[in-house]
Amino acid sequence: MASIVEHSLSETVRRLRAFSSPLARYTVSSRSISSEIDVISYLKVHYLYVGLGQIDSVFGSLDIASPLYGGRVHSTERSLTKEHVKALDRAGIRIALTLTNHFFRKEDYELTLPILEKHHCTGNSIICVNDSLARQIKNDFPKYSLKASVIKKIDSQRRLESAFDLYDQVVLPMDRNDDLDFLSNLPEKRRVILFANGGCAYNCPSRTCYYGVSQKNQGKAVTRGCSREVLNRKSLGFVYFDVEAFLEMGFREFKLVPRIASSADSALYRWLSQMNLGYGSV
Repeated sequence: MASIVEHSLSETVRRLRAFSSPLARYTVSSRSISSEIDVISYLKVHYLYVGLGQIDSVFGSLDIASPLYGGRVHSTERSLTKEHVKALDRAGIRIALTLTNHFFRKEDYELTLPILEKHHCTGNSIICVNDSLARQIKNDFPKYSLKASVIKKIDSQRRLESAFDLYDQVVLPMDRNDDLDFLSNLPEKRRVILFANGGCAYNCPSRTCYYGVSQKNQGKAVTRGCSREVLNRKSLGFVYFDVEAFLEMGFREFKLVPRIASSADSALYRWLSQMNLGYGSV
């Protein structure tokens, strides 16, 4: 097992130290952001075990609506604002837009064009589930890097190699982290993104919630939701994976998600702001 599920405190500390290796690069989630939070302070609080210089991009949605968002139900309150994006740009950190909706319609794409046009530059990326959407973006906005979402469940070498024909990088499902033989034999490891930590998706066999989120973000009737009530599966909580082992294999790109925000986080945000570690600070 490459994950930390049951282990000693010393083992946890050892593995977390590996996260700060200069070889490791990260794309991190903005899921716990809000408009009143300084985005640099947010990164320092939720990803304190990596350096800001290791974070290449922040992924999530913008506070501008699009029917192509997926992964999580879109909320302007939990999205990146114009001020957040400017602060990230000053810090040399790019954005990765989660256009991971399962459904692709021409009218939805046209509604999203203002977002795509505004942020179309080298370094920014688009995360997709729908291949037709990915091809359209690749044709119309070639400066974006395309990433195949974890939601696509690319869990075999054959599927990975096929995805490389369209996508610049591919995110593998968390559960593949446990198969070290599988990982060691993968081609083009620099184009593979592994989860460095994770939550409930790690041991969920169905991941039906993603489809339901796509439906909700497009105003459709929601026919699928969380599988926890119908599938008997153990909750493992928040887990950290063995980044040191992955680095030794040649992987360099990792994905991070935050723990659930707590009241203590608010105090940290205020303290960091008072220390002049606000927008654009590195």
